[in-house]
Amino acid sequence: MGWFSNTSTANRIQNTGTIAACVGLLTANELILQGVNEFVDEQITRGNQLSAKAFSVEGTSSRLGRDLQSAMGTLNNLKSQTARQLQQLDEVTDCMAVMIQQFELPRGARTLNMSGKQMANSAEDMTNKALNELGSLVENYRSRIITSIETIDRADQTLHPSSYTRASLTMPGMNLQRR
Repeated sequence: MGWFSNTSTANRIQNTGTIAACVGLLTANELILQGVNEFVDEQITRGNQLSAKAFSVEGTSSRLGRDLQSAMGTLNNLKSQTARQLQQLDEVTDCMAVMIQQFELPRGARTLNMSGKQMANSAEDMTNKALNELGSLVENYRSRIITSIETIDRADQTLHPSSYTRASLTMPGMNLQRR
């Protein structure tokens, strides 16, 4: 029956829901990661400015300047990792778009030789893999990000005692959406 028509059945509705939920999770986590990436960019800029000031005020042996450089290194590494993760999420999302396009066709008309259940399972597998890698990234960098931002905040307080800002209070949450 499903080879030549794509009428709604309980299985088709369930598979559609599974694929849609996977796309939703990927999109939500991509937005979270983009927010983290924007925040990190801002802090890298801020840290570089503070580092230059620390070295100009305290000289080349500035402990504060070295601490800031270390924090910038951590944040630059994170930025590189998030760029890779965002690219991977884009690739998985693109693959899901093709899968959705194919799923809308009767099975006999698909160029992707998969049943609806196979597509739903594949979508779940791709989503789980992407979310596991994203989860590992967050776990590997969470404490290092906090430490780096606190270092930048301390430097700002030291160099601008009357007008410093605490970015650690505005740091976006890195709470990933899970199934």
